[in-house]
Amino acid sequence: MQTLPPCYSLRAAMLFSPLASPQENAWINIKGGNITSIGSATETTHFDPGDCAVLPGLVNAHAHLEFSDLESPLGRGGMPLPDWIGKVLAWRSSGRRKSIQERIGSGIEQSLAGGVVAVADIVSEQRVSIETPLHYHAFEEVIAASEAQHTVALQRVDAVASSIAAGSCRGGISPHAPYSVAPAIWERAVQRARDHNIPLAVHLAETRDELSFLADGTGPFATLLADRGAIDFMAAGRTPQAFLNMLARAPSTLIAHGNYLTVDEIQFLAAHRDCMTLVYCPRTHNYFGHDRYPLATMLDAGARVAIGTDGRGSNPDLSLWRELQHIAQTHAEVPGEAILEMGTLNGAEGLSLADRIGTIEAGKEASLAVVRFTDVAHRNSYARLFDSTSEVIATIIAGNLVGGSLE
Repeated sequence: MQTLPPCYSLRAAMLFSPLASPQENAWINIKGGNITSIGSATETTHFDPGDCAVLPGLVNAHAHLEFSDLESPLGRGGMPLPDWIGKVLAWRSSGRRKSIQERIGSGIEQSLAGGVVAVADIVSEQRVSIETPLHYHAFEEVIAASEAQHTVALQRVDAVASSIAAGSCRGGISPHAPYSVAPAIWERAVQRARDHNIPLAVHLAETRDELSFLADGTGPFATLLADRGAIDFMAAGRTPQAFLNMLARAPSTLIAHGNYLTVDEIQFLAAHRDCMTLVYCPRTHNYFGHDRYPLATMLDAGARVAIGTDGRGSNPDLSLWRELQHIAQTHAEVPGEAILEMGTLNGAEGLSLADRIGTIEAGKEASLAVVRFTDVAHRNSYARLFDSTSEVIATIIAGNLVGGSLE
């Protein structure tokens, strides 16, 4: 891979950064891994990738890298989530997988090749040591849907919190979902997050079946749990709002999906955007055939929305760039500026990394994505940026080329 010097100037035919207007023919001056200035080239070594856009490195705010060796998604498109979970459980018990280290390593390589500089990964197995330039945050998944798992889950919450607080790893705790984790464990996770100032990541309001299970304890999720000897831990009459109320006490939470939140729940998220980030996974949403995602409603309400790929169990690849292109193609009412912000700054804020990445400005870390334009004419620069034919050609983290090429 091409090696970059400690000091250099990088030309952007178009520079895109959240909260700022696009700039033509801008030079980004980089020294010691950080951006020193933007404008004219000040360093003696220049890199000019041609007709390309430079934007902040992408942030994948919800991933399951354990699935990174899958050649195609599990199950079939449009299948009910409980049925798909059955496929996941069968895959996990099949013994035909590579090691967790290899699978996560493969996912990191795929991420670095696609302009991603930070990822929130949900880890379902034992935490592994990962050496990578990526801002890799591992959220240890906690599942406790049976009596036998309950005590172990509480112990795991405590152990993960202590490990993160001691600085031995980056990440947080992920109480999986309302249908797979007893409320007492959610409460313990929130309390430990408060005790140690660590983030949480959860799945919430992903399907209508989940809402039915919360309301009266019936439906496909009840059957899934009963088939596996799960305890009847859920009192009837709950809604996603009950879980949002709990999570509002945590310092920071990534809330994956939220496909079926009510208007009031969306407004609650907006009112708590300082500590809650909703993560939309566009192509996984499409894979399961959900109702149209209320993205414009969420943005208009003021909710902080970031973007995730989910995993290759429900997505053909780990390209966050293709997620942003998908939004541009399917949500014409959402402006390009908002799409860029969701894929960069909002995810950085959700991971408490916005002081380092998420925008291109002097003093920030030089963590960037380089995107090659096509010659297709468009109504504006954002439409050209997110055209289906544009592609990421290089990824830079802290001034170092970690994916692709600038040549």
